[in-house]
Amino acid sequence: MFSRRDFLRATGGAAAMLALPRLTLASVDSDRRFVFVIQRGAADGLNTVIPYADPGYARLRGALAIDAAQATKLDGTFAL
Repeated sequence: MFSRRDFLRATGGAAAMLALPRLTLASVDSDRRFVFVIQRGAADGLNTVIPYADPGYARLRGALAIDAAQATKLDGTFAL
């Protein structure tokens, strides 16, 4: 038998699912973006998003360090 509590829980969940697309697709007044990168396998984070402005990067990475002049800069600190 379906109890009243289970019914209310299910209808509340269904209402939330109906409202969720409206919340996630809400319009904003900014052109800023958030990029979330998930790396799996042999991806090296320090050679994917390079902290070229960090003085320790080239010193610690040695021959593996990517030259900042050849990288595509994202901002004043990181590059691709």
